Amino acid sequence: MKRRNMATYKPDFKKSYIAAHEKLVKLPLGTTFPLKTAKIIEDFSDLELHSFNWAEKHGFLRIYFKSESAELYEQNGCYTIFYNETKPSTHSKFSILHELFHYESNHDLNAGEKNTELYNKQEVEANFFAAEMLMPEPVIKELEKRGKKMDAKEIQKVFGTSAKAAEIRFKTLKSYPNFLRSNEEKEFDEYLVKFTFKKFIDSICPKMRKLDLQNEYEVQAERDRWIAEGY
Repeated sequence: MKRRNMATYKPDFKKSYIAAHEKLVKLPLGTTFPLKTAKIIEDFSDLELHSFNWAEKHGFLRIYFKSESAELYEQNGCYTIFYNETKPSTHSKFSILHELFHYESNHDLNAGEKNTELYNKQEVEANFFAAEMLMPEPVIKELEKRGKKMDAKEIQKVFGTSAKAAEIRFKTLKSYPNFLRSNEEKEFDEYLVKFTFKKFIDSICPKMRKLDLQNEYEVQAERDRWIAEGY
């Protein structure tokens, strides 16, 4: 008797989370939101990034594209993300990062035609990656610790995203399965709050000095340690 294929297609949230944070910790100190996604594509990949309008001018008719938002396109081993320039920038930023994750994860670009479960898994993971890049969980939690109510409306305002993305992000943070963080992952989270996005966080919700247990010398010494270790 043939054994039934027991393969499951449960989204790997941890994979998406780590992939996002590996990029976020490499952003310059003082980075603010909304992120410049074109710069992220340039700095962290060998992808080309062009609009649908550009594509049409170079022989790629819009009818070639399956998506109305953005699409990862391969030709002769070279990959390009094409995006719909007529969509709001908030929509395009999310879509571009979504496609970036497909590329880096070697996702099957034709999964939708062959395996619905695999396609859905890939889409959920790519969406979670884009959301974590544009609305990082550690930043949201730090703002909440400082007394700011981070509902969907506030997430949209703080990070400059679309209302839909903020609403889904708010609901997802309350419902997605928690996973154990390794010490390295916890350090990444801490670094984002203490260094990469510290100025941004302080600009949104200043931390009371009496609650800050580290003086400037200690903060600089810790930052120097991170740099010395190659982060």
